[in-house]
Amino acid sequence: MAQTTGIAKVTVNGKFIDTFKGVTFNPGGKKRTPQVSAHRVNYSEELAPSTLEFDKSQVRGDSIADLDVANATIQVEFDTGQTYVMPNAFRLDPADITDEGKSKYTFNGDVAQEIM
Repeated sequence: MAQTTGIAKVTVNGKFIDTFKGVTFNPGGKKRTPQVSAHRVNYSEELAPSTLEFDKSQVRGDSIADLDVANATIQVEFDTGQTYVMPNAFRLDPADITDEGKSKYTFNGDVAQEIM
C-alpha cells in the first residue's frame, strides 16, 4: 500500500508554523478557460497563483502581525516527501482569530516549485 499525505509542515521565512490538520495547498500554474465557438471548443491560458490555507495555534504572546508578510518564502513539506516552495508569497487577507484557540491564514505567491 502507498502512503498518502497526512501531515504538512509549513515554514514562513524559515520559521516553523504550528498548524492544525487541514492544510490546503495549490501550487498554482496555468489556468485554462474554455473558449466556445459555434463548432469547436478552444481554450485560453492565464497564470494562477500558488495558494496556501491553514489554521494555526493562537496562544498567549502570539501576534497575528507576525505573519503579515509580503515577498516571503514559504515552504510546504508533506510527510510523503513532497516539498514545495512558494516564492514571493504574501498574506492575502487579515487573519481571523477564533474562540477555539486558532487563527486562520491564506497566502498567495508565484507558482510554487517542487523540490526533488
